[in-house]
Amino acid sequence: MKFFRKYHKWAVLFLAFFLILFSVSGIILNHRKMFSGIDISRKLLPKDFHYDNWNNASVKGSVKLSPDSILLYGGNGIWLTDSLQGYFSSFTSGLEKGIDNQITNRIVRTENDDIYAITTFDLDTLNSNNSWKKITEQAGINERISDMTCRNDTLAILTRSHLYYSIAPFHDFHKVELLKPTAYEAKTSLFRTFWLLHSGKLFGIGGQLFVDILGVLLIIISVSGIIYFFFPRIIKRRKKKGLSTDTAIKTMRSSIRWHNKIGAFFLLFFLLLTLSGMFLRPPLMIAIIQNKINNPKGTVLNSDNPWNDKLRAIQYDKNQQQWLLYTSDGFYSLNNFEAIPEKVMIAPPVSVMGVTVLEPTQDGWLVGSFSGLFSWSRQHNLIINCY
Repeated sequence: MKFFRKYHKWAVLFLAFFLILFSVSGIILNHRKMFSGIDISRKLLPKDFHYDNWNNASVKGSVKLSPDSILLYGGNGIWLTDSLQGYFSSFTSGLEKGIDNQITNRIVRTENDDIYAITTFDLDTLNSNNSWKKITEQAGINERISDMTCRNDTLAILTRSHLYYSIAPFHDFHKVELLKPTAYEAKTSLFRTFWLLHSGKLFGIGGQLFVDILGVLLIIISVSGIIYFFFPRIIKRRKKKGLSTDTAIKTMRSSIRWHNKIGAFFLLFFLLLTLSGMFLRPPLMIAIIQNKINNPKGTVLNSDNPWNDKLRAIQYDKNQQQWLLYTSDGFYSLNNFEAIPEKVMIAPPVSVMGVTVLEPTQDGWLVGSFSGLFSWSRQHNLIINCY
């Protein structure tokens, strides 16, 4: 007991700062939309996070408004420039405040020159006064948006679980739950299960709030441990000086009492929270990333929607005359939104983090991810490593 008391005290004194930091940041990440309007300067972050020459995904794509007006969009919002990039001016008027709300994943221009943009949470259209108007509620979208594309008179918007489409003049939107693919199995990746378990979202809003409570309790345990570490020395000094120590003694006793009670009652949950978090980053992530399990019953993963939280990107393949979907289970194609999605068996390798580039070329596609950049001809089943 002396051994454990000694090393527990010194080890956790060092770890307390990180435990508090992890707990506070975890609670914020668990309620991303609530905190999305709050910004901090990147100058407060390490140098690798600073913007330099449009790095760090600050630009993901571009759309021409006119021969001499171009919109750049990406993780740093939307910017207006000319064909020579002679100037850059912010073009986010009308978007929700906060850079997290202005991360722009796609901007498309329709055949009748309407401009639509999707951010992390919203669908916006560009007004005649060059201000964005949010139409998320009009479209009936209430989930995170993944991608968007336009083919002829059809505007297709992909969320994490559903597809929404509208026909010109794009006043009405229709929600589609895509059909089950051929040979569908109700399974999910072990990594995704651990991800949702760590946040508590695996069990809905109740589980999410319970993990928030665990975060608060970890902060209390850390602070109470620090108090118990330093207060005996403070009490001794006050006694030597002939000062009252009643308040300090009561504080120290109360702290250790709550420290022990919380630790004993919630130890199992703290261990589960810690272990699930450890598997979300390398090296432990590598051990589970390819494993799949049956959808756990009684959780949000046990959904009737076969595409629940799996949809990531959508484009139209003119050469094959099919819609092309990228999902967390790979590439799928379908002739129309009522058709059964078919697995594309020959496709470029894609990192577990998903595609960062899916753009049409003259004879196929350019596909990029952390696994590399590939030129892909579906027509000839040809994949070329661009590097």
